[in-house]
Amino acid sequence: MSAGDPERSQGFLELKQQLRLSQQLVMTPQLQQAIRLLRLHPLRAADAQQLAAALVLSDFEPRTLPFVTLDGQLAAAARREGFEVLGL
Repeated sequence: MSAGDPERSQGFLELKQQLRLSQQLVMTPQLQQAIRLLRLHPLRAADAQQLAAALVLSDFEPRTLPFVTLDGQLAAAARREGFEVLGL
């Protein structure tokens, strides 16, 4: 990701568009984490949501759950979040 504003990243813009299309915004723990992840990592919106779901599923203890992906950027973000990554 560039050193610019993380809220202008492609993933963050995609997530904002998805939220605009929804009828009602419900700020779930998964959505909160996806937003946080997009601010920290160069992810696409769907990848941020996948990683956020894993964080929530692991009760925010990423060492307790392996993360499986073949995507390099997603794997790097998952490792930085504390997951053991399988697949790459």
